[in-house]
Amino acid sequence: MANCPKCQLPNPDGAESCVWCGESVAAAAAAEPAAAPAAAAPDAAPFGPAYASPMIVSPRPTTYVEPILTPATTPPEQKPLPSHVGVLFAPAPAAPGGPAAGQSASVVTTPTTPTGPLASVAARTPTPAAPPMQVKLVALRGQRVGMEYPVYEGRNVIGRFADKPVDIDLMIQEAEGQIWSSRQHAVVLLSQGAVLVEDLNSLNGTWVNGSRLHAGQQKPLKPNDVIQIGAVQLKVVVTGG
Repeated sequence: MANCPKCQLPNPDGAESCVWCGESVAAAAAAEPAAAPAAAAPDAAPFGPAYASPMIVSPRPTTYVEPILTPATTPPEQKPLPSHVGVLFAPAPAAPGGPAAGQSASVVTTPTTPTGPLASVAARTPTPAAPPMQVKLVALRGQRVGMEYPVYEGRNVIGRFADKPVDIDLMIQEAEGQIWSSRQHAVVLLSQGAVLVEDLNSLNGTWVNGSRLHAGQQKPLKPNDVIQIGAVQLKVVVTGG
């Protein structure tokens, strides 16, 4: 293998001109004395039959062409986001030391009222229902102070259980020998959130906050009103509603 006298690059044996620059290498090969074969390195393996000579690597080109980058003249189109997302992109005003005109600035807002698809979801969301109104009578005076008597929708008869059942039995509240309540003494009415008490023509009468009721008279009751029958006092307690 002979080197070109001009570019000094190797050429195959028998080549008359340089494969790289075209210079004649036949005369240079004849004038050049035969070089003694170089001894192979101890650890170098001989080339196989398919690779009789080392691979020739083309030299790296010395001329580098820098690519020309053309700036984009039209900014990419930005589509506005839906209003319910709460993120708006608006052009930022030009200010000294701030972003240049034409640049975008992000503004995050929190809508107070849902719009778009969220509005229909909010409209379908049920509001928690208020607990139903509950009325009860709590004993302030009697043999069982603090005892509670629930008042149900409709008529709730106050008296003493004997031949007719009653809803609020005062037999355990009155001491022996001091019976003032009649068997059917009074009735508490609960209808559509209104609470009333009526005396059932009792012998000793029914009192509300110190005032006696006439027989057949219906007296509206409010929370914390006190019904007195004999020595027993019952306080009206209303919860919920």
